[in-house]
Parts: sequence; C-alpha cells; structure tokens
Amino acid sequence: MVAVAVTVNKQQLAEVTGLLGSAAKQLPLALSNAVNDTAKREVVFLSKRIRETVAIKAKDIKKYLKRTRATPGRPVAHVELSESDRLPLKYFSARQTAKGVSYKIQKSGGRELVPGAFGPTMPRLGHHAFKREGKKRFPIIKLHGPSPGAVAVASGIDKEAEFDATVELEKNVNRRIKLILLRKQGIVK
Repeated sequence: MVAVAVTVNKQQLAEVTGLLGSAAKQLPLALSNAVNDTAKREVVFLSKRIRETVAIKAKDIKKYLKRTRATPGRPVAHVELSESDRLPLKYFSARQTAKGVSYKIQKSGGRELVPGAFGPTMPRLGHHAFKREGKKRFPIIKLHGPSPGAVAVASGIDKEAEFDATVELEKNVNRRIKLILLRKQGIVK
C-alpha cells in the first residue's frame, strides 16, 4: 500500500502561534484546511502520475485512492493507494480479436495479446477478459493487469508524492496564515 501522510511540524506551529498573537485561535482551522487542501491535491497528483505510466482512465483509479481528512483538533490527513487489488484487463481497453484478447497496459508500449482469451464483448460476463484453464469448458479464470499501488512503487511515484506533499503543505500553510494576518489587519474580510 502506498501511503502519504500530510502533517504539520510542531516547531513551526509554535512559531506561527507567537506571530499571530490574538488571531491564534483561528490557526487550528486554518491548518486543518491547509492539510486537507494538500491531501486533495495529492490524490490528483497520484492519479495523474499513474496515468502517465499506465493506460487507464482516471475514474478507474479513483476507486483505489482513499483520503482521510484533517480536523482542527487533529491536523493530519492520509492518502492511501490500494496495492493489493490487481485491476481486471477490461480497464486496459481489452478488445476481442480473432486470436484472443488484446490489451494495452503501458502508455509507451504497444498492445499485447492473450491467445484464446474471450469476454470483452459479452455483457453477461461484465466485459471482463477470461481464459480457460484446460481443454474443457470450465473452469475459467479472470485475467488481470497490474495494481495501481504496484505501479506507483515500481515507478517511484510514491517518493515523488511524499516530496510534493511537503512542498505543497508549506505553500498552503503560508497562504492560510497570510489570509489570517490580512483579516487581522482589516484588509480582507
């Protein structure tokens, strides 16, 4: 599982509290909002980076990204990408051909073929791709591609997401604190 934790540094929090003075009571809400903004952006970041590597739609990856939200009392958010679920081949534009089922996993590569596979044109099979295990009619096995989490780890996207989260969090916290200071001065309502 790929997990990105977005949290606030305690030392910086103490410095900012002293800087704000009487407006410090607005800080917990501002920090939780900054953390939530960062977590929301990391979901989009992970989705985009995986889609740059793998030929899959955003709505199909969204199911595997989970985000917990920060609260004023607990300014920590988590973004998790499920690693255990391997995606069915139907998400990789599987097509029925005369020789079997073709699919495309890598964005940069070409289509691959599973000889003797069937199913993408059959609604009663959920448009999944299947292959028979032996010469008989049954059993059949569902064909899968990689999991989004494995793609993220193999491509180094998880490390990029952690770095991006720290940079983005600092930007969001500074933006929220600046807003509090401008409200304190009466420039912004």
